[in-house]
Amino acid sequence: MRPAARAAAPAAVPLLLALAACGREPSAPPPGAPEPELPPFGTVELSEAARIDLLKPLEIPPPAEPPLLRWDFSPGRRHVYGITQVLNQVTSASAGPQRRVARSEDRNGGRLEIAAEGDGTARARVVIRAESALIDGKPAPRETLEARPPTRLECRLEEDGGFGAGPRTGGTADLGVLFDAALALREGERTSASGRVRTRRTGYFKVDGRECARLESEFEYAPTLPSGKTLLRGRSVGYFSLRERRFLRAEAAVAQAIRTRNRTEQGVWVLRSTDLEAVTRIRLLEGPPPPGD
Repeated sequence: MRPAARAAAPAAVPLLLALAACGREPSAPPPGAPEPELPPFGTVELSEAARIDLLKPLEIPPPAEPPLLRWDFSPGRRHVYGITQVLNQVTSASAGPQRRVARSEDRNGGRLEIAAEGDGTARARVVIRAESALIDGKPAPRETLEARPPTRLECRLEEDGGFGAGPRTGGTADLGVLFDAALALREGERTSASGRVRTRRTGYFKVDGRECARLESEFEYAPTLPSGKTLLRGRSVGYFSLRERRFLRAEAAVAQAIRTRNRTEQGVWVLRSTDLEAVTRIRLLEGPPPPGD
């Protein structure tokens, strides 16, 4: 799942765990063998396990005038969030009559730091690392987790929630929906060549003693893959503090299907199908409240 690659190719387009080769290399097909069809996507829908915002806070009456939602990026402001992510994935690979299926559950964690630049914008920096994993039901060794590079992403944020894609390095964790949907402030529908996201305000609530606007986004992306196709669907919910002008927490759930087709040097077609669900959550860790609190 990688809509971060969607903005720059949704942060690399989806989250693919490397799949080992399918046993012995099958014999090459006869000359002129047709290119195989890609497997169908299926429903690409979120399951009950990927539901978010299950424990809604206390709903409060709306303000007399709907407030304009903007981040506080005044000089010196800094907002720090903890990130957790759970990813469940099933990948199958077939080459001729041979087929292999791998199942995994990854748990990742990290931080998002947003620091005002002094010009009404901010620099956002994200680092997320593998914390634990189950591969075919067995815990991955610590050395395997430590060998996985962390995912790092930087971008520039506008006060209205708009962002410019920045450099991204390493890792496989999806970070794209973080800025495109989970932290979205621009209401309405936004479209791009690879998909769309629709954000709306869905009430006001008390969260940790602060009055917040609830923002919900639904999104769908189908970015181009050089060797196949992918479809990503999901939703996110965030609570934005009206007084502090920052998110207190946000969650995003994603379902994604990836289908690829590659040919080996021996001329054998290898088909890969990946179906995954991921839930990413952020929660405010630190950052002083505005004067007067």
